[in-house]
Amino acid sequence: MKKEFRKTYIISLFFVGFFIASTIFLIIPLVKGINGIEKDSRDLIIVKADREFFSEEKNNIEKLENTFKEIQPNIEKTNVFFVSPEVPVDFISFLEKLASESDIFLKIYPSGVSLVENSNKNLWSFLNFNLEAFGSFSDFSKFIEKLENSSYLIQVQNLNIRKVKTEFSSSSDEKSSDKINASFFLKVFAK
Repeated sequence: MKKEFRKTYIISLFFVGFFIASTIFLIIPLVKGINGIEKDSRDLIIVKADREFFSEEKNNIEKLENTFKEIQPNIEKTNVFFVSPEVPVDFISFLEKLASESDIFLKIYPSGVSLVENSNKNLWSFLNFNLEAFGSFSDFSKFIEKLENSSYLIQVQNLNIRKVKTEFSSSSDEKSSDKINASFFLKVFAK
């Protein structure tokens, strides 16, 4: 009986060892494998979502580039409307030419660059010019009309017109009595 007990004990011990070994080498890796598959499938879903997102972003960037290529000529055309704040020589030359064509004498006093904040929180810069004009009222009207119809974005402010009184004018000389002195500010939008 001792022999049988020993045999039963050895067989039981063998089955317990086999059970522990199979648990360690088969069941635990199988359970970890299932968890690994779940993790790998989640990772795969995330990678697919990222790939889809970046593909969509790439398409959006390509559309934006194409749109920019389409509107770039128009952007370049709109640059004509704005004055260079660093060197407004072209605009000053334009004013002098316009005054010459309109037969008025013009003095130009640059007042500097200013920034304006609009409701969209974008900053617009503009140049201020203090102008003083001398000539006939009709010539000055032509000058203002040409200025308003120019390609620049201009706003005339604080326009003051005074008739010039000369001591040597006679009642028969209508040209001298038609002379005015006008002072005003120009607000010109800059790039």
